[in-house]
Amino acid sequence: MKKYFLMTLSYLVLLNNAYAKAIEVFNPCTQEQVVLAQILSNKNILLDKTVSLNDTKMFLISYLDQSGEICMQKKYDVFFKKNGEYIYSVKLFDELDEVFPSIDVENDMFIIDLEYGNGQANLERYYLKPSGNNIFLIAKENLETRNEKGRKTQFDKKDISSVKFSKFINTD
Repeated sequence: MKKYFLMTLSYLVLLNNAYAKAIEVFNPCTQEQVVLAQILSNKNILLDKTVSLNDTKMFLISYLDQSGEICMQKKYDVFFKKNGEYIYSVKLFDELDEVFPSIDVENDMFIIDLEYGNGQANLERYYLKPSGNNIFLIAKENLETRNEKGRKTQFDKKDISSVKFSKFINTD
């Protein structure tokens, strides 16, 4: 009986580890694939901020190069943890060169502020809402722009797996 219990327990641990390893992030400066379950303990990834909303956490991270400096190929990324499961979109922060993000929670939504431009004169806010086992982009708001026209754009619950901020940034 003890033997079968231990076999079942080891099977569950292996299955859990196999599932966690299925989701990885890529650090372009170190050419390293990092399992999300181990991302917060990786020496080449810096946790910038964590925010929580009910049973979901959002993490803002910075990629570091071999010498511990910010990676210039891809500086930032976000991922989520909901009910013990990781949610990550590979494309979300692709091709965002001189953009500086910050994260927070407001009105039962996650917000990501992206500041960009010469002198960082532009600020856009993205509203994300957890629903079921997914995270959805709900709206984009131009808070500060050089041409002074702030505007809010509503989205039809875009799953973050299909969102690439570089396609939305600096557009009205």
